[in-house]
Amino acid sequence: MFSGGIKSGDPTAKVVLAGLFRTPQIKNGIDLDRYLPAIYRRKAKPLFDAVAIHPYSTTPRDALEAVKEARKIMSQFKDKHAPIWITEIGWATGGNPPTPLTVSPQRQAAYLRQAYELFAANRGRLKIAGVIWYSWRDVPGSIWFNHTGPIHQDFDPKPSWDAFVGLTGGNP
Repeated sequence: MFSGGIKSGDPTAKVVLAGLFRTPQIKNGIDLDRYLPAIYRRKAKPLFDAVAIHPYSTTPRDALEAVKEARKIMSQFKDKHAPIWITEIGWATGGNPPTPLTVSPQRQAAYLRQAYELFAANRGRLKIAGVIWYSWRDVPGSIWFNHTGPIHQDFDPKPSWDAFVGLTGGNP
């Protein structure tokens, strides 16, 4: 299998299951509640070392609930120790049409701070290995996720940049 090839090249490599959405908004998307249990039922656990999720939600607290949901499923299938990677999270400050994930620049900053603080506070209990903000800089295009960066397309920082730098102990 694929993971065997990776491990034969580097026995210390960690294979992370592709990012799962709690409620995908695409045609034929399979949600976390159906897809993750199906992976376990098909005895695929030996093929990955960690689970990645994309807990996009209207609030940071709802995003944390998505992580809890993933951990609950993993525990039901006796995978209590595998880490969870949050490989996409973010809120947009633009895009057309606006979505429930489109917020003001000030709210984006507040949500960034709240999300990272919530994930950090729960990292041990939920075994969160890492959190990756979706995009560092806005890119051209009207779709919402092109506007999730804490830096505008022209490199001008948004309030969320200061929030992120503050969380890291840096100086904006």
